[in-house]
Amino acid sequence: MIDKTIAELEAANKVLSAWQQSPWLKGQLFLVFDAAYEAMLCGYRLNYQKELGLQIINEGGAHD
Repeated sequence: MIDKTIAELEAANKVLSAWQQSPWLKGQLFLVFDAAYEAMLCGYRLNYQKELGLQIINEGGAHD
């Protein structure tokens, strides 16, 4: 699953090519969240909340 995760992050990070020009950010992979602090990765919907941190959300509800 790690290879799929890296491939998805690399594909999504192509829109962040300007970030790769930064010496601090070059070579890093980023998970970009939408305005609702959600992102999709490897078929999982992820949600970030300041109080709870990163959660995996699926059809049955939230999991830590």
